[in-house]
Amino acid sequence: MASLAPKPARLRGWSLRVGRLAGIDVYVHLTFLLLLVWLGGSELHRSGSLGSTALALTFVLGIFGCVVLHELGHALMARRHGIATRDITLYPIGGVASLARFPSNPKHELQIAIAGPLVNVALAALLSALVFAVPSAGTFGEASLEGGALIPRLVLANLGLAAFNLLPAFPMDGGRVLRALLSDRQGRTRATRNAARIGQAMALVFGVFGLLGSPMLVLLGVFVWVAAEHEARSVEVEDALRGMTVSGAMETRFDVLQPGDPLALAESLILAGPQVDFPVVGADGSYGGILGREDVARGLGSGESSVPVASLARRDLPHATPGEPLREALERLATSPWRTVPVLDERGHLVGLLSSENIAEIVMFHEATAHRAAGGTTRRA
Repeated sequence: MASLAPKPARLRGWSLRVGRLAGIDVYVHLTFLLLLVWLGGSELHRSGSLGSTALALTFVLGIFGCVVLHELGHALMARRHGIATRDITLYPIGGVASLARFPSNPKHELQIAIAGPLVNVALAALLSALVFAVPSAGTFGEASLEGGALIPRLVLANLGLAAFNLLPAFPMDGGRVLRALLSDRQGRTRATRNAARIGQAMALVFGVFGLLGSPMLVLLGVFVWVAAEHEARSVEVEDALRGMTVSGAMETRFDVLQPGDPLALAESLILAGPQVDFPVVGADGSYGGILGREDVARGLGSGESSVPVASLARRDLPHATPGEPLREALERLATSPWRTVPVLDERGHLVGLLSSENIAEIVMFHEATAHRAAGGTTRRA
């Protein structure tokens, strides 16, 4: 969501950027490429036919093309409600549209969640029309997910994707629909906990059926379990931060560097304490960027220990202001490639630093207070 974030690299960890759709970067996880190799090898061994293998791979690629469009449906609906999408990533078990945040309005969440399955329904309708309009496209009578003409099989696959994604296995689409419906009566935090419990129960069902012969269902079960836990935790964080501003969470005690300080001084400060990102501040209090541990290491590796830190400090980073809602600054921190967000006043002077460690401490103390208020403390006799 941060407009000053650097453009994503073509290779990001285990994911390869393959293009952009509607201004959104699309990645393919490298394990997906391994899946294609495995499926192609299995089909070639089974049939001994290159033509059959090519058709099988084309079908799989067609399905995952539909998955990308499914995720694009989520992203475009989110954009309509003012929510940016960082990227879309394709995994062997499906796709993920990484939204900068999830909507707090249940109506908006319902619309975003349902948009993906509706894309699959629309694709099924369009492909069905093609089947009826073009005789050579094949017929539904001979089609199944295992065989038959390509276009009818893709119709069945899209209907299956729509139905499967609408299962109430939070945080899948159906689980998000369930949370949106529950939120009106239970509130977002309680609705998320309940939807997460239902999602984890379904994850166990996926795992049991997967152990009977479908490893992909086991992987899906693990994904749903972990993702449901993560989503519930995220909402608890939102609850802890509700109503807070940046000034109540930022660090105000930290080391700073002056523009003319040598890089060697930054090295000594890093070795002397836990701080790894250092603001560069002029004598008049003006903010001159941040020097990170990686920048220091890169400079020292180039033999630049005596160069002034101002020449390596980065100014193209998102920043926060003391009075803005902490939740908005947290979104900026989440989309930033850095661990720290500088907090600047109206004059552009540095007044604090905001980091994920600050947020974790706030949440920890909030949970401890809530636990005590709920009677979770014990007394010694």
